[in-house]
Amino acid sequence: MRTLKITWEYSRFSYWTEDMARDAAIVVMSLLAVVWSTTGQLTQDLPYQCTLGGHRVLGNPFRSVSYSASGTSGKLCDKTLERGWYRFQIFGKYAEMPTECVQVSQCGTDAPMWLDTGGRSYPPPGESARHVACAAWSLGSQRSTQDCCLYSFPITVTNCVDFFVYNLLPARGCNMAYCATEGREKCAPGQISPDGFAPCRESFPSILGLPLITPAILDDVLFKCAFRGVDSSQRSLKGYTVSWYKADGTGSYQKVASEDTFQNFVFINPRDYLRMGDKIICSVQAFFNETRELKSPAIESDPYEATIKVTPSSLEILENGQPHFLIFESTMPITCGQKDSVCSIRVALTTINNDVHLGPDIVLSECFVDFRSRVCLEPRCRRASVLVTAVTDFTQDGRRSSVIVTGAVTSSDPFWNGFDPEDVEVTVEDGITAQCYAFTEPHFITFDRKKYDFYKTGTYVLMKSVVREFEVHNRIWNCGGAVEQVSCSCGFVAREDNDVISVDMCDGDVFETTAEVKIRSPLPLSDGVKIKEARNGSKITIHFPSGAFVRADIADWGMSITVQAPSVDFNHTVGLCGTFDGNADNEFHNIRGETMNIAMKHKQANEFVEQWRLRDGGMFNSVPSNVPFRLQLPSCSCSLSSLGGANSLFPTEDLECFDDTNCVARCTRNEGVTRKDIVTSLDMTSMYNNDVTSQRFKRADIRGAPESLPKSETPEMHRIKKRFSDPFDFGDFIPESPFFFPEDANFGAPLIDTYFFYPDHSPTDLQPVVSGWPTVTGITEEQALHICEMTIRNSSLGLACGMDTLRTDMYIQDAVEMCVGDIQLTDDISWSDQAIPLLENQCEAAVIADRTLWRVNTLDLPLSLNMVPPENIVRALNCPNNCSGQGDCSKLGCICNPGFSTHDCSHSNSDVPELIRLENNGLCDWQSQSCRSVRVKAKEFQYGRALTCHFTPVQSHDDDAAVFQTQASYINKRSVLCRLPSDEGVVFKYLTRWEVKVAYVGSPFSDGLVFTVYDSYCQKCDWRGICQMKAGACLIDSVCHTQGQINPDNQCLKCLPDSDPYQWSNNNDNEPPIPEDTPLLTFFVGDAIKYQILATDPEQSALSYSIETQDNVSGVVISSDGTFKWSATTEGDYSFVVVLTDECGSSSLSILQVRVVLCGCRNEGVCVVPSASESDVINQADLPRFTCDCPPRFTGTLCEVSTDGCVSNPCVNGNCVEVNAEFSCQCHEGFIGTTCSTPSDPCASQPCYPGVHCHANEASSTHYTCGECPSGYTGNGVNCEEVVQSLCQWGCPRRMRCEPTQGCVCMEGYAGYRCHQAICNPSCRNNGYCVRPNECVCPMGYSGPTCEAAQCEPGCQNGGRCVLPNVCTCKYGYFGRRCQIMTCTVNCANGGYCVTPDTCTCPQGYTGPTCNIAVCKPACSNGGACVRPNNCVCLRGFQGSQCQTAICSPSCRNGGTCVRPNMCSCPPGYSGHNCAVANCEPRCQNGGRCVKPNKCSCPSGYRGRKCHKAICVSGCRNGGECIKPNVCMCKTGYSGSNCQTPVCRRPCMYGGQCIGADVCHCRPGYAGAQCQSRQSHSRFKRGLDSMPAS
Repeated sequence: MRTLKITWEYSRFSYWTEDMARDAAIVVMSLLAVVWSTTGQLTQDLPYQCTLGGHRVLGNPFRSVSYSASGTSGKLCDKTLERGWYRFQIFGKYAEMPTECVQVSQCGTDAPMWLDTGGRSYPPPGESARHVACAAWSLGSQRSTQDCCLYSFPITVTNCVDFFVYNLLPARGCNMAYCATEGREKCAPGQISPDGFAPCRESFPSILGLPLITPAILDDVLFKCAFRGVDSSQRSLKGYTVSWYKADGTGSYQKVASEDTFQNFVFINPRDYLRMGDKIICSVQAFFNETRELKSPAIESDPYEATIKVTPSSLEILENGQPHFLIFESTMPITCGQKDSVCSIRVALTTINNDVHLGPDIVLSECFVDFRSRVCLEPRCRRASVLVTAVTDFTQDGRRSSVIVTGAVTSSDPFWNGFDPEDVEVTVEDGITAQCYAFTEPHFITFDRKKYDFYKTGTYVLMKSVVREFEVHNRIWNCGGAVEQVSCSCGFVAREDNDVISVDMCDGDVFETTAEVKIRSPLPLSDGVKIKEARNGSKITIHFPSGAFVRADIADWGMSITVQAPSVDFNHTVGLCGTFDGNADNEFHNIRGETMNIAMKHKQANEFVEQWRLRDGGMFNSVPSNVPFRLQLPSCSCSLSSLGGANSLFPTEDLECFDDTNCVARCTRNEGVTRKDIVTSLDMTSMYNNDVTSQRFKRADIRGAPESLPKSETPEMHRIKKRFSDPFDFGDFIPESPFFFPEDANFGAPLIDTYFFYPDHSPTDLQPVVSGWPTVTGITEEQALHICEMTIRNSSLGLACGMDTLRTDMYIQDAVEMCVGDIQLTDDISWSDQAIPLLENQCEAAVIADRTLWRVNTLDLPLSLNMVPPENIVRALNCPNNCSGQGDCSKLGCICNPGFSTHDCSHSNSDVPELIRLENNGLCDWQSQSCRSVRVKAKEFQYGRALTCHFTPVQSHDDDAAVFQTQASYINKRSVLCRLPSDEGVVFKYLTRWEVKVAYVGSPFSDGLVFTVYDSYCQKCDWRGICQMKAGACLIDSVCHTQGQINPDNQCLKCLPDSDPYQWSNNNDNEPPIPEDTPLLTFFVGDAIKYQILATDPEQSALSYSIETQDNVSGVVISSDGTFKWSATTEGDYSFVVVLTDECGSSSLSILQVRVVLCGCRNEGVCVVPSASESDVINQADLPRFTCDCPPRFTGTLCEVSTDGCVSNPCVNGNCVEVNAEFSCQCHEGFIGTTCSTPSDPCASQPCYPGVHCHANEASSTHYTCGECPSGYTGNGVNCEEVVQSLCQWGCPRRMRCEPTQGCVCMEGYAGYRCHQAICNPSCRNNGYCVRPNECVCPMGYSGPTCEAAQCEPGCQNGGRCVLPNVCTCKYGYFGRRCQIMTCTVNCANGGYCVTPDTCTCPQGYTGPTCNIAVCKPACSNGGACVRPNNCVCLRGFQGSQCQTAICSPSCRNGGTCVRPNMCSCPPGYSGHNCAVANCEPRCQNGGRCVKPNKCSCPSGYRGRKCHKAICVSGCRNGGECIKPNVCMCKTGYSGSNCQTPVCRRPCMYGGQCIGADVCHCRPGYAGAQCQSRQSHSRFKRGLDSMPAS
C-alpha cells in the first residue's frame, strides 16, 4: 500500500502552543494543496480510495464532454456500473467530472451526468466532500428544453492531491453515463486554490525580512513590532496577525497577546505582560482580507530582552594601570511617572575576588551606575558606564579572577523591582614591575638586574618612559675618595605628566648641604602624588598616581636613589636604568634606542652613561612644558557598596544632591594603586604642595563646577569635561582614552631657583677609574669583605632578609658587593653601612611581591586587609638593630627610652655627643693631604649649639700631656669639622697621634677617637692606625725626614739613617761662606763710613762677622749683619780683614780697602769722588782727588766765585753789600733775616683793634693776623664797628628763623643749605621719605612712624606675621600667601576637617585623631572591624550585624552548634570539625565504620557490636572458632575449611575411617585404636577350633 506523507518545516515554530495550533488548524487543510505542490508529501496518510487498489479507472475517451453521441449506435450506459470509487482519464491523462451542466447527447450517451457542487469548490487535498450527480435530459420531442438535473443522486468526491476519485452509483437507466472533462492544471508553487487546482492565486502576502521589536515612548514606554510586507498583484487588502510570546523559565515561549492589523506595526505595553529581565518575541502572519483563513507561515522576530546589557560580558585586563570601559545599556527607556520629574534607576556594584586575603584586584570609578530619566529613544540615552582598572599592587599574585556583582533594583515600580543585571567576571593578568638602584658611589642595578659602576659627574637621564610622560633625572657630584675622586648622586628630579618634584642637595659642597624637596611644576599636584618621609627625613619617597615612585636614601655625602617602575612601563624604558624588558644583555643602548656593543672596563660602562648626559642640566634648570594631563578619575574597590537609598523611580530622586536628602556617597578615593609599605613613613605632601593662583586650573575643577574654569574655554571643551566629570553620563560620547587636552594648558615655565653645576660644563672623560687592593691605608680585599659581611649580614636586617626568610641570598650579596666597592674606592671603613638602605629597599620590595610570606592576622585587621608581612622583617625594617637596645619596637617603629632618639634610638639626648668615626679611618698623610682639620662623625649633633674639639697628643712617655681646644664647625647633624691646634698659624706637625673628643660648650667630653697624622716618606700605616718605619728615612721628634735631609732648625745636622734613624747626625758636608768682591772705597776726612759686607752660605746658614784692623786705626765696628762702620779722621789708604763664619764653624775672609781724602769745597759746595774713568783723565799729581758740586750763584773749583752778588737786589728791607761776589744785607730797624724780609716783632706795634689778639704770621703779607672783633662789633679784627641793626633785616625764608648774631638759621627739625631737608629721628626705613620733622611718607607696602611695618593686603591670617609687602611668614601648621591654608598634618579622613593643624573634628560615626576610626554601636564582636558607622566587616568565619554569629563551613551536622569559625560543639557521640564523625566506644574493628554513636557498620565478613566477630558462612564445626571471614581456627584433631574433617595423627589401618580426633571407625574384623588388630568371625572361629592340630 502506498503511503503519502506531507512534511512541514516548522522548526521556526518550536515555540507554538496549543492555542497557536488551533488557530493554524483552520488554514492547514487549505494549504495542503500548496504544500503538496511545494513538497510533494503530506504529513498524514491519504484515504484508501486514493491508493492504486482503492479505486478503478474510467478511461473511455467517449466520456469526454466534447464527444457527441448523436447518430451513434454504441452509446455509453452506466446502469450496470458497480458501485465504488472511480477515477476518470481521457486518453490516459488525468480527467475529472465537469461541474457545469453538460449538453444532452454529449459524453457518448444521451443523458450525460455531471457533478453539481452547489457553487462550492472541490474538497481540499486529502479530504472528501458529498456532492450531487445530475443527469441532463431534454424535455419534449424537439429537445429544445433541457433539464440539467432531471435525475440526481448523491456522490462523494475525494481529493487525492494529484487527481480526484468519485464514489459512483449505477445509473438509473441506459443511455445514461458519467461525463469527464480534461483535468485542471495544478497550482504552481507559491499559489493556492481551495482544492489545489486551477484557478490559482497567491496564497498570502509575503513578509520582507524579520519583524523588529523596538521601544517607543508615547504616554508610556511601549514595545513596537515593525515589519514590512512585499507588494502583491492581488487587489485584496493585506492584513497581518501579530502575536506576542514571552519566554518562560524552561526556554519555551508562551503566547501573551495577539491582534490583527492592516498597519506595518503594532504596539504592546510591556508593563501589562512583562517584567525587567523577560524576553519577548513577536510573530507575524500575513493574509489577504478576502481569504483570512489563508495565512502565511508565522515569521518571528529576534528575541528582545527587557534588560540592562553589560558590555563586555567578561574582561581580561593587564595590571598596567590602564582603565577599561564597562558599558551598561538599558534596553528600556527610563521614564518617570510624571514627565517633568527627575528620576533614575541605580544599580549597585560590588567587587568580589576569590583571594580575599590578597586584597582587591580591581577598582571601579564608581560603586553604582545611574540611568537617568530621558525622553529619548537613542541607545546613548539609556547608557551608563564605569571604568574598570586592575589594581597596581606590586604583588606577584599571578592570574586572578574577580567578579563585579550587580545589585538588584529596588523600586516601587513592579516592572523594575527586583531586576538584577548579569554579573561581570574580570580576569587580571599580573604585571611585571621592577626597581632600579643607583646607590652610593654610585653602583647601578638596572630593572633587569644588570650591574655596572660609574664614577664621573654630571646630570643624566636615570629613567624615561617612551609611552608616557614619566622621567627621572639625577645629578652626580664628587664625594671624595682615597685614590680618585669618586662620585655620588646628590639629587634627582622626577616628573609624571605635569607634576615635577625634586630632591636636591647639589647646590653647595659635599658634606655641607642638606636635601631640599621642591615642587617645580606650576600646577598643583595631581591626586595620588604623595611625598613621604621616613627615618627622620633621611628616607624621602615621591609616589606618583601610576604607582611609580622615586626614593632617596639621604646621607651626608649625598643620596642613594631607587626608582620603582610599574608594569605599564615594561619594555618601554630608556636611560641608565636600562630597557626593562627582562633581558639583561641589552641594557646598554644609545639615545636612539639602539643596543651598544661595549665591554665594561673595570666594571664601568662610561660610554653608555655618557649617551645619557644632559649638558643643559635637564629638569634641574628648566621645567618641561605642560602636556595634556590625564584626568584622575576616582577609583574604589567597592568591596562593600554603600547606597544612599532605595533604587526607586517613584518617588523621584534628585541626583544632583542640592540638599542632603537621598544623596549617595560617590567614589572619591584613589585605590587603583596600592603598595603596602612595610617601612613606616609620614605623608608630608601638604607641607610641600604649592599654592594655586586664580589664573591657573585647579585640578578639582575638572570634576567640579564649570564656572571655575577660564573664560577662554570653548563650549565643546566644557561639554567634554562635563562628561568626564560625570562618568555615568557619556551620552553619545564614549572617549577612547581618559585624557583631557585643554587648549591653553601650557602655562609657561615657572621661575625657579637654579644654580651653577660645574660638572655639566666639564669636558667628557671616558677613562675608567682604576683601583686595586690593598688600599692606600692597607685594607685588603679579604679584610673589606669581612667588614662588610659583619656589618650587613650580621645586622638585624641581614638576619631577617636572608635565605631563611626570602629563600634567596641575592639581596645580601648585592649589598655586600657594593660595600666592598665603596671601601676600595674611599679607603674608608665608615662606608661599610652605606649599602644597608639597598638591602632595606630590596627586602621590602621582595616581601611585598611575595604574598606567600605573609600571614593572616585574625586579631587586628579587617577582612580586606587581613594579611601581614613576616614579623621579623617588619621589626628589622622599622626597628633597625632592635632599636639599639634603647627602645621598644612597635608597628610605627622604635619607641625610644627616655634620653634617646632617632629612628633606631641610637642617639643619646644627653649633652655628650656619641662619636662614630673619623674621616678616612682616622688617618692623614701630610704628603698628600692637608692635615690641619679632621671631620668627625657622630650619630647626631644638635644644631645651633656651640661645639668645641679637644685634642690630646697620644704620647707613651708623658701622662700629663697638654689638652688643646679648638672651635668645631657644624656641617650637618652627622658631621662637624675640627681644626687641629696650631701655634701662630703653624700646625703642630711633630705630633703624630691625637685623641679627638667633641663637647658642647659647658658640657662633658665625648669618648675619644684616635687621629693619626703620619708622613708617607718614612711611615707606612694601615687602616687600623698601626704604623711602621720605611727604610732610608729618619723619624726624629715625631717628624719624618728623608735620608740626607738637613735639620730645618740646625743646618749643621742632617738625617743619616745609617748612623741613627731617630737622632740628628753631624753634617760633615758643610761648606764655608762665599763673600762677594768688594771695590775700592773712597771717603773724605770726617765722613762716617758705613758699608754692607755681602756673602752667601751654600747651606743657607746664618753668618757671623768679625774684623781685623791695622794698629793705627781705631773705632772700627762691624755688626752682626755684616755692616762696616768707621769715622775717617786721617787722610790715607787703609785695609781691613773681615772674617765670615757660618753656624757650623766654617769661615772665609773678605778684604775691605778704604781711601780717605780731604774736601776743600766752599760756599756749601759738596765733595764728589770722581769715577774711575774721570780719574784716568785727571792728573792726580796736580789736582785734588775730588770735585766740588757747587750750589746756585756760586762756581769755581772750590765754589769760591759768586755768580750774582747784589745785582738782583736781594735785600728787601735793608742795604746790599757785595764782597768777593757775595752779598750781605744791612737790615733796617724792625727787620731781620738774610734778605731783611722778616719783621723782628710784627705785633709790637699793636696793629689789631683794641681787645683783639694779634698773632705773628710770616705767611701773611702783614706778617701778622688779628682775631675776631669783640661781641657787638663786626669787622676784620683790625677795624671793628659796632652792630647797629639786626642781621635779618630782610626776614628769613620758610623753615628758617632769625638769630641776631647769626642771621637766619634752620628751624628745629630741618637742615640743609636752604633748610629744605626735614629731619626724622629715628630715620625713615624701607625707602621711606621724611617730609616733615619726624614724619615719614612710606612707600607702597609699608606703614608705621618710621615705615618699619610691612603691609599685607589682605592681612596675614592665623597668626601669620607680615615681613615684607604682601609676604607673610606663617605659624606652624599654616601656609599660603596669607597663611590662609591650614596644613592638617594628621590628614583628616571620612569628612573630618581640621580645626587646628593637628586636630580633627570628626563627623558623627567616626572618631580617632584622624577620624579614621568608625564607630559601631553596639561594638563589633569576634574581631570584626568597624569600617563605616554601624557597619561591621567581619573576620572570615563570622557574620551578622555585629559579627556575633560564627560560620562553620561545612555546617555543623548531627545537632552540632557552631561556636567559633569552623569549630562546632558536638553532642555526645559525635566529633570532628563539623560533628560529622560518630564516635563508637569501643572502636569499630576490622574496618568497621562508626555510623551512629556506638553503632558500627561492619564490612562484609564481620558482625557484632564492634565488628569484632568474623562470619564463616558454613560455620565452624567440631568446636572450631571463626577468626576471619570464612576462616576457621580448628581444634586439635580437626581440619578443613569449616573444621569438618577429623584428623587422626596415626592413620586408621585396614580401611578404617577417621571419624573423630584420633578416633578410627574400623571395618568389621578389625579393632584397635588405629584398627590395626584383625578379628576372626565366629563362623570361622568355630571352624578353626574343630580343626585338628598339626
